[in-house]
Amino acid sequence: MDTVKIINHLQQAGVDKYVVLMRHAARHFGAAESDPSMGLTEEGRQAAIEFGQGLPPEPPVRFFSSYIERCVETSVLIEQGLLSKGGMTKTNKIIDPLYVFFVNDLSKLNQIAYKMIGEDEWPQFVRNWFDGKISTELIDDAAQAAQTLLNSLLELLQEPSAYGGNICISHDWNLFLIKEFYLGLKPEDNEYIQFLEGVIIYEMHDAFYIINHQSEAKMLKLL
Repeated sequence: MDTVKIINHLQQAGVDKYVVLMRHAARHFGAAESDPSMGLTEEGRQAAIEFGQGLPPEPPVRFFSSYIERCVETSVLIEQGLLSKGGMTKTNKIIDPLYVFFVNDLSKLNQIAYKMIGEDEWPQFVRNWFDGKISTELIDDAAQAAQTLLNSLLELLQEPSAYGGNICISHDWNLFLIKEFYLGLKPEDNEYIQFLEGVIIYEMHDAFYIINHQSEAKMLKLL
C-alpha cells in the first residue's frame, strides 16, 4: 500500500493530476510462466480491490493497461474497489506502451534468460540488457525504450481529460526501465519489482516529478 499512501499524500499537497505506472497484482505461476493467460491469485484479486479502496474517491480516475489478461484483471478490480468507496472512474483502456513493446522475440528471450540465470539472479539479466549486452534482435535498446515509455505516460498526463488519477497497469520489465533511468534505482541494488508496486509522475509548478516508495521526488530530466 506504499503507492496508495504516496497518492493520498500528493493529493493533500495539492496535486490534482498524476499518472501511476504499476505492476499487476499477484498472479499464478506454472510451467508456462510467460503464458499471457496466467490470471491473478485470490490473494492478488483481493489486494487489487483493497488498492482501489485506498485511493482518494475524488477526483476521477482513468484506467489503462497492457492487453495481457492479468493486467486487465488488475485494472478492473482496482476500479471495483474505488467504486465501492464512492469514487468516480473511467473504465480501462488498453494501450500498447504498457505491454513489453520493446521485446522483439519474447519466446527466444525467455529461453535465453532462464538458461543464463536462476530466479534470484534475474536483476543481473536486466543489468545485462541495460548495459547493451543482449542483442537488439531480441530486445530494443533500454534507454530508448525507457524514453518511449516515459513519453507515453507524459502524454496521458497532459491530455485535456487527464484531470485526476491515471492508473496504468503494466509489467515488471517496464517498472525496471523507469526506476533505472528516471529514479536511479538499479535492479541489482533494490528489491525485485513487487506486485502492485508503482512509480508516480505528477506536475507541479510547471515541472514534472517522479516518486516511488524507495525514493524522494525527483524532477524529471528527459533523456
